[in-house]
Amino acid sequence: MNAEQYKCLSAPFRANDARIRALHTASRFLELLFYIAYPALIGLLVITGPSASDSGTFNSLLLPCLLVPAFGFAIVSALRKLVNAPRPYEALDIDPIIHKDTKGQSFPSKHAFSSLMIALCWLHFYSPVGVLLIIGAVILAILRVITGVHFPKDVIAGTLIALTLGLLIPLW
Repeated sequence: MNAEQYKCLSAPFRANDARIRALHTASRFLELLFYIAYPALIGLLVITGPSASDSGTFNSLLLPCLLVPAFGFAIVSALRKLVNAPRPYEALDIDPIIHKDTKGQSFPSKHAFSSLMIALCWLHFYSPVGVLLIIGAVILAILRVITGVHFPKDVIAGTLIALTLGLLIPLW
């Protein structure tokens, strides 16, 4: 994505202050949703205990829903430091819709990874909530690009890491 492509992508939103506020609100709402969804899931997994077929003392999803996201988060964090890719507002000299002071560490997107990883954990526990959260994760990833915080490759990489690790949850 170059500066001209970003300007075309963000132009429909920049034309109207209400649309810019809507993007900010949607982004903050989705971030908050995922901040609440993960601890809620872990709490439910602790409360529900083992299923009838389990002989353990915890729900069989508890450990994979704790360890797989933690492992993935460590991978994403290490990659971000190693690659230290600039953000669109640094590389393209653009005015992002969401202003951040963060420099570098754009690749891969932690928001894209984390939100989809949380959604996939929910998908294994209670699929209707998981499906809704997957939709929210996709919207959040798109918002990160539209608002100029990430390049498309950043959110695609975060998403692919989450999808890859999400496949490990039922194999635990």
